[in-house]
Amino acid sequence: MPETRDRPKEREYVTMANFSEWLDKLAREREESDRRREEAEVKAEAKFFKERAEFKRRQDEADLRQKEATRLAEQARQELNKSLGKLTNRVGEIIEHLVTPNVLEKFKKMGFSFNRTARNIYIQDKDGKTLTEIDTVFQNGEDIMIVEVKTHPTTDDIVRHTKRMTLLQNRNMYPGLKLYGAIAAAVIDGETRNYAIEQGFYVLEQSGDTMKILPDDPDFKPRRW
Repeated sequence: MPETRDRPKEREYVTMANFSEWLDKLAREREESDRRREEAEVKAEAKFFKERAEFKRRQDEADLRQKEATRLAEQARQELNKSLGKLTNRVGEIIEHLVTPNVLEKFKKMGFSFNRTARNIYIQDKDGKTLTEIDTVFQNGEDIMIVEVKTHPTTDDIVRHTKRMTLLQNRNMYPGLKLYGAIAAAVIDGETRNYAIEQGFYVLEQSGDTMKILPDDPDFKPRRW
């Protein structure tokens, strides 16, 4: 009867006659087992070193990306500091131009004979809490003008300055003086300029080495707080 797949393997008997052959077979099987084990170990070791090399490569790439990100962040920080420095200088230039005789002479033609100026004034409550800060003021015995200085003001800046003026009015910070407001800018767009004027502010716009005062209209009535 032919052997089927499910037929159990016949038991192998060792006799004195085939003992030597059995030992040889056993030795070959052991050698084959050792060879396969060694091959498996070699493959496992090769895989380990390959994966470790790949991990190190990715780690090195991650370190390089981190270093590049750090370098770019430092570069951006330096550029920001440089820009802020230029911005600070620009604001300082505007303030310097504000107190030139040329600007005060222009205001004189508009009916404001300012003879005193001050900068960086902090308005505080009785507990010493700062309520607002004033960049520059022009003053005489009757009038005081509160000037907010911006390099490029927006309508939000105009709204904040309006609130500042209202705060000064409500707290009667300058009793006996007529209170007016102005916006000084290095650059100002038309919409913001018009909005400031609509709120009753003068607009002082940098023009070369001096400031021009808008609106250039003798009929303009600045708002009095």
